[in-house]
Amino acid sequence: MKVIFSEQADRDLHAIAVWISGDRPNAARKVIRALQAKCATLGKQPYVYQFVEGREADGVRRAPCSRYLILYRVEVDRISIVRILDGAQDITDLS
Repeated sequence: MKVIFSEQADRDLHAIAVWISGDRPNAARKVIRALQAKCATLGKQPYVYQFVEGREADGVRRAPCSRYLILYRVEVDRISIVRILDGAQDITDLS
């Protein structure tokens, strides 16, 4: 199944890269590659992860990747990456 990134998810990746690269540019590249790779695997097993509590009706699921959470929806013909957030962030408001 095809995996696509929302504009917000793209901004999240960029913000993560900028934040990490301030101290460790090589680490930033590794983290971003790991997040992108994890997103790609969601197309193979999209139903393996749980729904975000309180977002079941929206179909939003969460996949952990290191300290980050990849929030996504399984749609008819694709996986939509909604947000990529630090696991310590409040994920109840996805705006």
